[in-house]
Amino acid sequence: MTISKADRYTEISRYLIEEAQHQLDRGDLIQASEKAWGATAHAIKSLAQTRGWNHTRHDLLADVVEQISEEWDRTDLETLFRSANYLHNNFYEHAIPHAGTGRHKRRDGPH
Repeated sequence: MTISKADRYTEISRYLIEEAQHQLDRGDLIQASEKAWGATAHAIKSLAQTRGWNHTRHDLLADVVEQISEEWDRTDLETLFRSANYLHNNFYEHAIPHAGTGRHKRRDGPH
């Protein structure tokens, strides 16, 4: 039995989210970030594939999310996509503090 391209993207997405959790449990926030981004990207690609939409570039994934957000009246999807994209950026820039450190803390305490 041949698996469809969309189903393969879904399979990969599910695998990557499990891997993201595994890396997070190990304390490897860099790898967890990239795996979570990959899971997000593959989920979007699966949806785009089922609709026959182009999804071959990073900016096209954002277009897919924008279209689906409007169609489903779910503006939160764009916010979630930006959050996932921030995780992708963390892989290269190490911008997120280590797991378990909590929110960014100000040195002079909360205001």
